[in-house]
Amino acid sequence: MERYDDKRGFSVSAERGYARETGNLLFHLALVGVLISVGVGGSAAP
Repeated sequence: MERYDDKRGFSVSAERGYARETGNLLFHLALVGVLISVGVGGSAAP
């Protein structure tokens, strides 16, 4: 974990990075879920 001090205050880069990676992971899992749903739905059509 790194802490940077600047004129606007400080930020803790580790927590910000974890939040970004978690959001990225959730987005991609949702995207894969949509693609699988479309694929299954398209193959089930008569």
